[in-house]
Amino acid sequence: MQQSLTPNQSVEAALKKELDSGADALAAGNIQSATEVAQSLLTKAHDNYQVLQFAGVTALAENRPQIAAGHFKHALSVCRAPLDMARTWHGLGLALFQMGDQNQACEAFARAAQAHPGNLVSIIEWTNTLMVMNRHGEAETILRKSMARFPDDTRLPIMLGNILTAQNRQLDALRIYDDVIEKHPDASTAHFNRSVVLTMLGKPQEAEQAVMHALELEPEMNGYYQLSNLHTFSPEDSWFAKLKQRAEQSLDEAGRIDIDFALAKAYEDLRDYDRAFTHLQAANTAKRRSVQFSGVNEKLRANRITSLFTPDFFAQFQGKVSSDIKPMFILGMPRSGSTLLEQMLAAHPSIAAGGELPHMIFIAKNIGEIWGTRGSNFPGNGTEVIADLQKGADQYAAMTAPLRQAKEYFTDKLPGNFQFIGLLHLMFPNAIIINCKRDPMDTCLSCYQRLFSSEVPYSYDLTELGQYYRLYDTLMQHWHKLLPGRILDVEYEKLVVDPEAELRRILDKCGLEFDAACLEHASVKRTVTTASAAQVRKPLYQTSVHRWKHYESHLGPLLKALQTDH
Repeated sequence: MQQSLTPNQSVEAALKKELDSGADALAAGNIQSATEVAQSLLTKAHDNYQVLQFAGVTALAENRPQIAAGHFKHALSVCRAPLDMARTWHGLGLALFQMGDQNQACEAFARAAQAHPGNLVSIIEWTNTLMVMNRHGEAETILRKSMARFPDDTRLPIMLGNILTAQNRQLDALRIYDDVIEKHPDASTAHFNRSVVLTMLGKPQEAEQAVMHALELEPEMNGYYQLSNLHTFSPEDSWFAKLKQRAEQSLDEAGRIDIDFALAKAYEDLRDYDRAFTHLQAANTAKRRSVQFSGVNEKLRANRITSLFTPDFFAQFQGKVSSDIKPMFILGMPRSGSTLLEQMLAAHPSIAAGGELPHMIFIAKNIGEIWGTRGSNFPGNGTEVIADLQKGADQYAAMTAPLRQAKEYFTDKLPGNFQFIGLLHLMFPNAIIINCKRDPMDTCLSCYQRLFSSEVPYSYDLTELGQYYRLYDTLMQHWHKLLPGRILDVEYEKLVVDPEAELRRILDKCGLEFDAACLEHASVKRTVTTASAAQVRKPLYQTSVHRWKHYESHLGPLLKALQTDH
């Protein structure tokens, strides 16, 4: 005889049935149905842990992180089981990260890992968040401890390799990847990451073999763009056939972006520029949907810069900061020849190559926030502003101390530093400021052909790209007008035609003698982490001059944006 359910059991059974239907809808990608279930459940059992957890997960799927965070916090207040607490803290971490609150997200993932020590997913998200915050040392410590506890999980050492790479410890990263591959020969991600590091280290042939191996192990991975930058395609090429086969598959957006950028490069190798552009446009259109960018905000930012840095401002604060370091700021638009120039200068015995240092972004942001807190007294009185600039200069000196141990000058080639030239001039009286210039159409096309590893959000739409170039050019005109003779323009086209003359001009500005080793840039052994890592290892070539002509019929929006004020 079947036993009847009590009223409470009946309610719980009904809730479970409704929760299961919502979970099924969510698993099938039917977010709207899952949301309707969550809303219905909340009206019936707003203090039920399982309901609150499901509501939080559903809100995350809807990309409503603030709503999700509220549900997860409520769930934590009624949760008792450690495993439940772990998954709820994890969900809260995801919501906080989406909201941009990385510090609190970090704390939430740490709590999740503590509630369930075997929860590797939370450990991975924790270290990922630390990486985003540039807290690499903490992330490395967590990963090494986790690796000791979970020696057979390949995700942890692969993440450690990524962290070491982010710290420019490429050789250490390579050893980690090699160790993973020795124990797990089929670890495709380790082979792929090994390819990226080998590219940075100037070993393109080995890098090409590594990414090919990765793609042979896992043809569904997004690694074809990496291959395309190392491989020259031909019509009979088996890899060209594999690219086309991949493009015919049903792919998510990230996979479509990867293969379309790769095919754009392949068709350019075959000189089929119309097909190349078709894939290039598709890749950029898809990528643009995943990035945040506002041309209006960028113009407002440029206007604020030009309004602040005036002749009177420079007259008041010039020469007030004490700093004896000698940075060489190589700046301008991306893809304008800055990596090539740095590679040449790196061969000089008195110059250390720093690469794209993020330090000025951090320092300028801090100074801007401090000045903003002074309200109507913005940016502050003379004493306050001088103290702020001095603190920034001292911070930068501390951050770059390793680069100054053996050589007189060091390079900082972050292109976007052109926005901070006013600060650079005031903070570093001995700095050399070099603006890399290249034909605007070639510069913008080269950006458009790149899937940047770092965010360059203006580069995925031709009109926005042209407008951003105009903002850059306008700002450079402002700096040149206010600081005549302070900035040295170096044109890419002249650099590749007569490199010695351009290098002598730069070195004269530094008070350094010319060294013929600078002309042997392809043989300089150093790590290059930018998008030009493969190109700068090659002898000088002039085929990149006026490359845009191959695509001229497709570049109308870019040409119009470059010629029109906005």
